[in-house]
Amino acid sequence: MDPNLNKPYPLDRDWICAKASNTAILSDQEIWVAKSLLSETLKDVEHLNLEITHAPEILDDLVIRRDEEVARADKIRIVIAPHKRVPPEILSEIFAQTIEGIPLMLPLRFKWTRWPWPLRSVCSLWRRIAISDRRLWDSIEVSIWDWSPSLGHRLSQTLTQIWLPFRAGVGPSKLKIDVDGEACVDQNIIHPITYLLFPFLPSLRKLYLQLPLSWCLALLDAPALNLTHLETLSLECTVDDCVIDHPGCSIFGECLTATDVFSMSPSLRKLRIRDISYLESFDNGPFPWAQLTDLDLSQAETKTVEAIRILQQCTQLVGCSLMTTGFADPNEITDNHIVLPYLQSLAWLRYDINEYAFGPLIAPSLKEFHVSSIFITEVLSMIQNFEISIELFQFENIFDRDRQLSPHLEEIISRLPSLVEFETSYQVPLSTLEKVLSGELLPHLKVLECTIPSESVDSFIATIEGHLQDKGGSRATLSKFIGMLLPSSQPVFESAKKHVERIRDQYGVDFQLRENRFGCILALRRRILVEEMADYKMLVYQGDLPTA
Repeated sequence: MDPNLNKPYPLDRDWICAKASNTAILSDQEIWVAKSLLSETLKDVEHLNLEITHAPEILDDLVIRRDEEVARADKIRIVIAPHKRVPPEILSEIFAQTIEGIPLMLPLRFKWTRWPWPLRSVCSLWRRIAISDRRLWDSIEVSIWDWSPSLGHRLSQTLTQIWLPFRAGVGPSKLKIDVDGEACVDQNIIHPITYLLFPFLPSLRKLYLQLPLSWCLALLDAPALNLTHLETLSLECTVDDCVIDHPGCSIFGECLTATDVFSMSPSLRKLRIRDISYLESFDNGPFPWAQLTDLDLSQAETKTVEAIRILQQCTQLVGCSLMTTGFADPNEITDNHIVLPYLQSLAWLRYDINEYAFGPLIAPSLKEFHVSSIFITEVLSMIQNFEISIELFQFENIFDRDRQLSPHLEEIISRLPSLVEFETSYQVPLSTLEKVLSGELLPHLKVLECTIPSESVDSFIATIEGHLQDKGGSRATLSKFIGMLLPSSQPVFESAKKHVERIRDQYGVDFQLRENRFGCILALRRRILVEEMADYKMLVYQGDLPTA
């Protein structure tokens, strides 16, 4: 071997890598050194390949060790967690304040991989508190979109588990069951409504049911139910997307007037029934009319005579919503007075052609009156019957496209000096508006909504602006004005709207101008409610549905 080869030579891997390998030309000695470097480099590559082969095992081991340390840290956090030293009764109070009366909701859908449930991912202390504190389970809502027998069985088990911690005869006081669709049930098996509802009735005080027709019929066909403590009942029959004139509604109405389920309901005070058409002999139905304080038939078409006979029996009513239709002999209506001494809120949507329906009504405590009728004179006759102190009056005529002036409108409001809010689809004459703004009429009025003919819109706006200028804006009695503009050209509406916006910005009052609302669905919504029956809030929890 050439002895010179053992001498140090500047050639190394870094030098080679720094050169352009495809253009460098090496001498024989440099080639010999480069081959030695290649051998060493290949050994390094082989060693690294071996380490890479074992890397997953090393990584898995590191992950396991890390997870163990994380778990150990979590346990240490739990040990020193402040809530562990908080007395359970204080935690329970915190939970109760947090839910603020919102019901526990059990929405069950097959397409959900994780069914909402609150108690699977919380500490045992919190779980024990949540189960033992009745306030946290006092209101339950069940919504079912895709019914099946297995789902019903599991739901029944879940509800049973909720009731188990309570003493006999004690349990959640509010329950809402909403079954969507037809949810057909095999006629050869026990109907699910029996095991979903009946076992829990003794403790319920408020019950809200939205059920398919077959479910409603099964409920009404049941023997007398134990409704001893039930105070509020809302029953809604869904038929073909709530088409109210569906033949099934008549079947439901017939069963409703013949059922025995209400024979044991001494505490029932609030009743709402929806989606029924043309109830026959409903006034003779097995309902405890005399003890009701709140009645809502606003989405159940009732004949006028039937409605009047019902009102004659409901002597304790505080709030009432009705929708009537058809024609009746005036003698059947005016024979007897309807005396409702405690009635404070009445909403009556009338599609009937009976001119004397309001004549027999005597309600000296009435504070809020919403009515839709083509007969304005009958409202006047009712007001003339007794002293009345209405504060909110809404009068609509859904059949009048032109929102014509009524010669009796000013006479009606002149007899209602206590009005604070007045809403009407009729046109209010400019002379009447001036009397209102001057305080000659309705001295306490704060909110006015009425129809404005397009040819008078500028005069109306100028009159209100002049009133605000005289009163200095903030001292004006009328704090909100909504004008419904009859059909007009778009330039007229846009010009008037800009004028209104300028007045609103300048004086800080709620002044609005809207286009005519004819053709919209009319809603007569009561403000004074004995208890809210419609707006049932929902809270969804994340977790798994437990099994029995």
